[in-house]
Amino acid sequence: MKRLLVFVIVGMVATVLAAYFVLPESKNVTAFVSTNTSINRVLPLLTQTDGWQKWWPQDARSNDTSFIYNGNRYYLQQVSGNIVQTDVLQNEKTCAGSILLAPSAVDTTMIEWRVQTVYGTNPITKLKSYFSKDELQHDLQTLLDKFRSYAGKQENIYGMTIQRAKVVDTLLVAMRSTLNHYPTTGDVYSLVEKLRTYIKSQNAKETNPPMLNMQHYDTSTYEIMVGIPIDRELPANGPIQQKRLVSGNIMWGEVRGGSKSVDNALQQLENYKFDYRLGSPAIPFASLITDRSKEPDTTKWITRVYYPIY
Repeated sequence: MKRLLVFVIVGMVATVLAAYFVLPESKNVTAFVSTNTSINRVLPLLTQTDGWQKWWPQDARSNDTSFIYNGNRYYLQQVSGNIVQTDVLQNEKTCAGSILLAPSAVDTTMIEWRVQTVYGTNPITKLKSYFSKDELQHDLQTLLDKFRSYAGKQENIYGMTIQRAKVVDTLLVAMRSTLNHYPTTGDVYSLVEKLRTYIKSQNAKETNPPMLNMQHYDTSTYEIMVGIPIDRELPANGPIQQKRLVSGNIMWGEVRGGSKSVDNALQQLENYKFDYRLGSPAIPFASLITDRSKEPDTTKWITRVYYPIY
């Protein structure tokens, strides 16, 4: 029995000595993911506190500028280009870390999260830190996987699903109007009704809902153009113009809400075009799926936004 006790004590001493002489004072742990998201949209999510709040696990967020996960506290520090400095408080020790971002393609971003775990010089704490490094590596990988899951959904990045298709409606009639105020529903549907009256007088048919494009030139000047797709070519008539969309590719998304929602959706199409380095032969427009003149509740308005691309 005494001999067994001696062996146990010797083993423990040997383990402590090995920890002191063999284990380093620090070691890097690394996690990596590749996400199908433009680096332009990844950067705000990883370089800003409010960006972290969007993808960080819901039940592990902190009330201040730090973030908690699995007992460790993460701090977002300074940002330098595509490198995000982060600190991790683990076992009452601050471990320096960094997140490195690199685009591997137009629609792909590689992300590496590296943290230098601190073992210290005390052999006991060295052993404790050594065995907890695998947990930290697992946590880093889990967090990056959660980020990839969030960033991989277009609804989280652009507020809607953006699809690509071919232009279907190429023929339309259109009218313009210049206003000294933000266009109202009445302003828009005044033009819609004039176009519908003309279409009926020519025994033509509408093929899709009215289309709207708005330009804001200064604080008091707005120009709207309203078009209605039709089944055959019609001649121009005074302020009513004949228009033909360029055949080719188009991207589109659908949103619900009033003017601010539509304006934001159009801006997101612009962001998508920039992110994926697309060109455009024509202006974007909104297709008014819901008849706003009959539905006053803007929360029920459905709009499809379109942007011709090549």
